[in-house]
Amino acid sequence: MTIGENPLREDGLAVQSTGRLHTVLDHHKHRYDATIDRIANRKISATTEILAGSDLYIWCRDDTLIGPIGYKLDEKYFTVAADDQRLSRVPIRKDENAVFRFPGRIYCAPETLPTGYLDCRPDVAVVRTAIRDAVEIAEARTNDVPDFLQTRALMQHAANALRVGEDLDDRKFRFERMARAIKIIQDSNDIREEAEELATLVLNHPSIRDGVEEHRRRIQAEIARTARETVEAELKHETAQLERIRREVAELERQHADAFASLEQTRQQTADAEAAVDTQLASLESSIVERIADAVDNASDLLSDSVIFRALGNSKSTPRPEAFVRTNVSFATTENAPTVQKAVDFDTVLYRTAADQNLSHSALRRIHAAVRAGLIPIATGNGSSAALNAYANAAFAARIAELPVAHDFLSPVDLLGVRASDTTTRRAHSDLLLAANREAEKNGPSLLILESANQAPTESFLLPWLRSHDRSIAVPPTLQDIVGSRRVQIHENLRIAATAVSGTTTAPLSPDIWGFCVAIDVPQPRPGSPKISEPTQLVPDAPVPTSDHVARLVDDLDDAFDECWMIDNAIDDAARRFGEALHQVVHADSIAYAIAECVLVPALATSVPAAGLNDALDAVGMWCGADSTQMRGIRRLAHRLQRTFT
Repeated sequence: MTIGENPLREDGLAVQSTGRLHTVLDHHKHRYDATIDRIANRKISATTEILAGSDLYIWCRDDTLIGPIGYKLDEKYFTVAADDQRLSRVPIRKDENAVFRFPGRIYCAPETLPTGYLDCRPDVAVVRTAIRDAVEIAEARTNDVPDFLQTRALMQHAANALRVGEDLDDRKFRFERMARAIKIIQDSNDIREEAEELATLVLNHPSIRDGVEEHRRRIQAEIARTARETVEAELKHETAQLERIRREVAELERQHADAFASLEQTRQQTADAEAAVDTQLASLESSIVERIADAVDNASDLLSDSVIFRALGNSKSTPRPEAFVRTNVSFATTENAPTVQKAVDFDTVLYRTAADQNLSHSALRRIHAAVRAGLIPIATGNGSSAALNAYANAAFAARIAELPVAHDFLSPVDLLGVRASDTTTRRAHSDLLLAANREAEKNGPSLLILESANQAPTESFLLPWLRSHDRSIAVPPTLQDIVGSRRVQIHENLRIAATAVSGTTTAPLSPDIWGFCVAIDVPQPRPGSPKISEPTQLVPDAPVPTSDHVARLVDDLDDAFDECWMIDNAIDDAARRFGEALHQVVHADSIAYAIAECVLVPALATSVPAAGLNDALDAVGMWCGADSTQMRGIRRLAHRLQRTFT
């Protein structure tokens, strides 16, 4: 290549020949390992330069130029072999002068010296070599076998050790290979965890569960049939032996009719033989049941070892489930409780209740707004249960029931308490939902609390129920005789609330939940002895009136999060309904901040990755006009909810 004066431009150079430039494939959107995986073992149209023997280079992400890459020509195509050993140490260049652009083409000047090397082989080969290097480094640094000889930890230790040494190029090359191997192993772990979660969720589908149960029955029937055939064959053999003995006795009697002593002896032998055969027959008959039972138990062992039967709670010794126990416990309500007619008067009741119970008046207001809006308040924090009980005492004359959520809730029907994964026990809340439903229909609005709702996957047991247009729960055919109906209709008087806990045994909340729920953080009650508040009840108001102020706030949400979060229409609707209900009892200036804390921040905590959460929270603060103190509160709340809900 020669570079001369450009007669058309004073400040440019003209390329007079590209004979010594080499072909560059443009893959700058992908990492080098992903690029090699995309082109390996695939036929690629050869350019004129490739056909002429040009070296092959690839331009990858981060302006990394790798090559030359070995290839094989086949007429008009060339192929890069994935098992080419030359891929184990490919030179790289990060010099800005290494790449030359021409219209429609990119070329590399080979005079540019390599700045390092990369291992571009497939994942398996990279991991195998990285483990071998890690072991060598570990052995070189200590005489004993280290305790961390586990694949990922070993490579991480070796990668750290490679940060010091003398041969910089070799250390950088091996360090990059180990870093890539660590990422491969981490991605593999993530895929396995997601696969296990997906398998557990898929098991909840009725067609899969019924198919597995049918497969189990077929295996049991086949093993039982084989056992019966074996026992019948043995019985047939023993019966033939008995018949042979009887024929021999008859022959002896015929031949020795005049020999009494011999005949008596023969008859005694015959009786003994018959007794022995009868004993064997009885033993064989009893063994039929034992063999079939053992065979069925063995089949249950094989099936219950699978993740499917562990999720369904089957085991070889599982007895029949106990009968469904009807609950007839009334709400602990006060008869003739005072009735509050107006929303303003009821806010005064809430204020007095909050003061008596040492709770936040703002938290009780937000719970009331969620209930009035037809949303489910999910209370978090150390004061969650106390706040919900205080609200039920003020709004529903203490008509309240608590339904504990278990880890094995995998369907809305589990809320009815008709089954458990461990069929040796009965649900602790057997018939509780149905009893509360009957009481609410009879006595008026009441509150049912789903205790620790995030103990089980909400997308399995809660979301399908909330998405049903008539608030009904479909009952599987196998349970319809127990429940007494095909669908359970939840009366509108039964209001639902929930609490959420933080811990290692909880399940992440589905981001879709925020179209139906709001999160209300309730701090621990203030120190002091709570007073007993008089139960009251609120007359159901007319539909919540619309508010132009709230409508304008919600309309601005899309513009506020345009750059960092695609806000869902369901969240828009929940924010509007919650804001309109809150507008009846609070000043308009505080509505945006309440929507931010109860709707937007929980949704962000469960749907936005940690890396982008702070940017989204900044958008929340600008939308609701939060000052510096309020922004600190929003950030603390977001990270606390992220730990609780994810």
